[in-house]
Amino acid sequence: MTPLLPRALYPPLLLRLAIRLKQATKTVNRSTRFLNRLSLPKHRCVNFMATAAMALLAAGVNAVDLSVTGQVRLRYENLDQQFRASGQGSDQALLARTLVLAELTQNRWTLAGELIDARELLSVADEDTTLGTSSINPLDIQQTYLRYQMPSANCSACYSRLTAGRYTLDIGSRRFVARNRYRNTLNNFTGLHWQHQSTADQQWQVFYSQPVTRRFDGDATDNSPKLDKENHSTQFYGLYFADALTVNTKTELYWLGLGEQRNGNDSARNIQTLVNWWQTQQKSWRGQIEWAYQWGEVREGTNNLDKKAAFLHTEIEWQEFIAGIPLTLFFDYASGDKNRSDNEDNSFDTLFGARRFDFGPTSIYGPFARTNLISPGASIELNNPFGQWQFTWRYFRLASNDEPWSSAGIDPQTTSGAASNVAQQLELRWRTNSQDDHWQWEAGLNYLKAEQLMQAADKNNATYVYGQVAYQF
Repeated sequence: MTPLLPRALYPPLLLRLAIRLKQATKTVNRSTRFLNRLSLPKHRCVNFMATAAMALLAAGVNAVDLSVTGQVRLRYENLDQQFRASGQGSDQALLARTLVLAELTQNRWTLAGELIDARELLSVADEDTTLGTSSINPLDIQQTYLRYQMPSANCSACYSRLTAGRYTLDIGSRRFVARNRYRNTLNNFTGLHWQHQSTADQQWQVFYSQPVTRRFDGDATDNSPKLDKENHSTQFYGLYFADALTVNTKTELYWLGLGEQRNGNDSARNIQTLVNWWQTQQKSWRGQIEWAYQWGEVREGTNNLDKKAAFLHTEIEWQEFIAGIPLTLFFDYASGDKNRSDNEDNSFDTLFGARRFDFGPTSIYGPFARTNLISPGASIELNNPFGQWQFTWRYFRLASNDEPWSSAGIDPQTTSGAASNVAQQLELRWRTNSQDDHWQWEAGLNYLKAEQLMQAADKNNATYVYGQVAYQF
């Protein structure tokens, strides 16, 4: 198939895109007024969805397809020896999540609504267990959108698609924008999202949105619903391009912008992120590299700081290392603040990305995020009749000693005898599906071996175990 752009134009295209990023940030704010109109109050949103559904039905009952899909998941977690500065002893939780997605499709139009119910059961979690909106979101609207898709005559896989409303989003590697998998609650956004698949390999995406703030009433363990709402003072937008450079090599280039308007001395971020991802697939091995650079301005209290931060992920997999067992080696770097007294913020911001697939389970565990870290590691996978087994080792140290360990709140500058070495993590994960793929069972064990920083903060080795079952319908 003929690509939309000749290969020779890729380098100048990427250069021009990088040059115009700053100019684009000024233009994109002009859409804020329209987006605020799109973010309707809940009762008006329901009326809009009902009216759109009636219109689709009126177009012809026989031409309208209704599909209902979803998932019910139950997970028990236990963390022995809390590693966070503010925690002691052990934590546990029994978390349930239900997702139900209904879609009405008529020709090129799709009207969709998805409900989420994410809660803690049986008061298993005590008052010291770390639970918040990342775990609890009782009975709320996860998605509600209208979508128009126009097929292309060029190829069967080609299309143009426009989505308007509240939606979830996966972009690229999912390290910076993701619909969460392991976490009990999901990121979502309200706005516009356009996708264009020009060839089987080449894709464009553009989106402009307001992030949705998850809420509950009272304490997390009360499981009392409180309707989520759009954050009208925050805009999140981006431009994405992907293509296959050769039969075996793919690349992605995208730009993400986040703008926050805050009153008084509240913290605010106005930052841009440029991301480039490459992957090559050879006969016996696979390689991947992803880098990102952030710039802009961050306000902390009365101080305005220049944002300058970077991220790097590399990995290589030998698909048949020993007896058909694949081995993967990887390395992650995310910058930390070099000097908390200067006028710069060098701490990398992972935005709305997922981290479970890189750094292990999150939820009440989640010791590491994609900021202020240096982390090499290795992983092997084994598939047998009993399921899929994965064993992963990672070493973690701080990229900068002048910034705290973000997930734990432990500051090397105030911890006597502290060093940059944080911990080693050993992870064992088992997963299997039923033959019809409706059921999935999963269990995991994580052992966090304390190094100098944890030891200096009087933190012992920590152990996290979980078991979950999910039913897909």
